[in-house]
Amino acid sequence: MKVITIKDIAQLANVSPSTVSRALKDHPDISSDLKIKIKGIADALNFKPNSFASNFRKQKSQLIGVIIPKFCNSFVPDVIFGITSVVNERNFQVIILPTNDDILKENEAIQKCCDYRVDGILMSLSVETSNVEHLKTADAYNIPVVIFDKAANTSNYHQVVINDRLMAEKCAQQLINENRKNIIGFFGHENLAITKNRKIGFSSILSQNNLPYSIEYASSSIEAYEKTISLIDSNNIDAVFGISDELLIGIIAAVREKHKLNEISVIGFSDGSTIPLLFPEVSYVSHDGKKLGYEAANTLFKLIDDNTFHPKTNAINVELKIGRK
Repeated sequence: MKVITIKDIAQLANVSPSTVSRALKDHPDISSDLKIKIKGIADALNFKPNSFASNFRKQKSQLIGVIIPKFCNSFVPDVIFGITSVVNERNFQVIILPTNDDILKENEAIQKCCDYRVDGILMSLSVETSNVEHLKTADAYNIPVVIFDKAANTSNYHQVVINDRLMAEKCAQQLINENRKNIIGFFGHENLAITKNRKIGFSSILSQNNLPYSIEYASSSIEAYEKTISLIDSNNIDAVFGISDELLIGIIAAVREKHKLNEISVIGFSDGSTIPLLFPEVSYVSHDGKKLGYEAANTLFKLIDDNTFHPKTNAINVELKIGRK
């Protein structure tokens, strides 16, 4: 089937293509009779405007690039839902580029966004990302960027994250309230700001209260499980903190295997619904992906509308939900 163009309508109406374009946009220079004639021809031919061509002329793509580390997390669909709820209201489209936590793929994703001439980029950093120098590629194309979820050590870009330090402090305070005395904290990749901020919050409260604790690092639920098993066997621990759903799953599996859920308190950050549904005895910081995506997208559109909007970090306060014993 032939795609109907403005030139086809112009030929049938015996006018110029520019006249057709103005008539379809209700331009005041076009008479009412001619508008009716041109719109009638367009309707009869089932004409659909070429938004891509229109956006190209305006040097706007109406596209937003969303760069994420991976999909295998119930948190990610919620974030995308929050983003698209804002993007759709503005009649923009989204392209989603996963990096699989690979810094090279993250670089490629940024370049693809530039090649597509997106109007803005929303980006969650990979675990391999230690700095954001590669975002200068987007800067060169004057493409605004908002970093979300995992904070970066930079003041050059807007960031939307939860208040990691404050919420980790609340987790530590909850363990103090429960009179826990021998506490282990599990954290992820040391180079990430999210790890650093949560560790500072967690450690500071325990140190202020002169409580003994130790720090462990794990990159997967299996590693967290194995280390927790070893720690239970060799230490008289009574509380374990986990930085993420993935680590919490390993921690909980180990504590349950040792039949210690009634003796060892488990607390941490949860991005989805798995932990509260399967393990109601676990206390967790509820990380609302929809709210985060909504805030990140709104921040990006403020930048698109006004590129003088000064960079800042928007730290969202969320809720600590106490488990049922």
